[in-house]
Amino acid sequence: MDLRLGLITANAKADWHARRLARGLAAFGAVETLDPSQLRLICGRANKRDVLMVLAGVHDARRFDAIVLGRIAGPLADAEVQLDAARALELVGVPCLNRVGPMLAAQDKLWTAAVLAQAGLPTPLCSSVPVANDAVTASAEIGEGVAKPLFGSLGDGLFRCGGLKQRSTLSRAVRQEPYLLQRFIPPGGIDYRLFVVGDRVEACIRRESAPGEWRSNVARGGRAVAAVAPRLWRDLAIDAARVLGLEIAGVDLAVGPDGPTVLEVNGVPNFRGIYDATSRDMAPLIAARAARVARAARRRGSEHRARAEGGTRFARV
Repeated sequence: MDLRLGLITANAKADWHARRLARGLAAFGAVETLDPSQLRLICGRANKRDVLMVLAGVHDARRFDAIVLGRIAGPLADAEVQLDAARALELVGVPCLNRVGPMLAAQDKLWTAAVLAQAGLPTPLCSSVPVANDAVTASAEIGEGVAKPLFGSLGDGLFRCGGLKQRSTLSRAVRQEPYLLQRFIPPGGIDYRLFVVGDRVEACIRRESAPGEWRSNVARGGRAVAAVAPRLWRDLAIDAARVLGLEIAGVDLAVGPDGPTVLEVNGVPNFRGIYDATSRDMAPLIAARAARVARAARRRGSEHRARAEGGTRFARV
């Protein structure tokens, strides 16, 4: 039996990733694409019974065997309301890739670092900078570092921090948004993005910064080329995704004097750069993972019903 799969993402028609994912999912069944603003949560007690329902469009979201979550905070509705409805999909038993909780946790760079450190995975020493006056203390603890917004992306807001001038910049930045300070991994200018789907690394690219720039982001003029990840790197990337609870992840590694270390983990990873550098399309692999998760959920549901029916028959005897 074909699966019924959902794809929830903002601006689907204009999004290269969404179009690729929709085609990939179509290989495994019927696909319905929805904007996150079309999710609606209904919950509470009515007529002496408890109600918990997520509507996707105008129908119950439980019609889906699994849902792939792309950009789940679109411009058409309040972001927090959309996230609550997407998070509630798990409560009503709809498998999601990725789940909202791990996805949001991975967006928080400080929390990601804490989870990785607790799991014993190598990640650069970092410190939160709660208030402006902590910039000096954090710099003394970290040494030569990189100041990062907790929720930034594409290299926006990053700057090197080692001298008095940079500490003053960090003090001013903290007044505008939350920052952390992460130890700089020499030599800088080069890192690796490993794309994890399930329990496999499906692609790896080497990112090199543009001349005169230490940030390797392609959006900042960096260059991405196909690379081969050694077994140690692959295991590290898979473990990083696993401890964060992610089925799909982009794991950024730097290789310094002490070996590979995890810089960041992205729970909503862009794979256009992977495709351009390697010609490998991650969308069919993500779709296959969603289908595998959906079929496993179906089997569990069938087994649960069989046990319930068996128990009923036994009681009647």
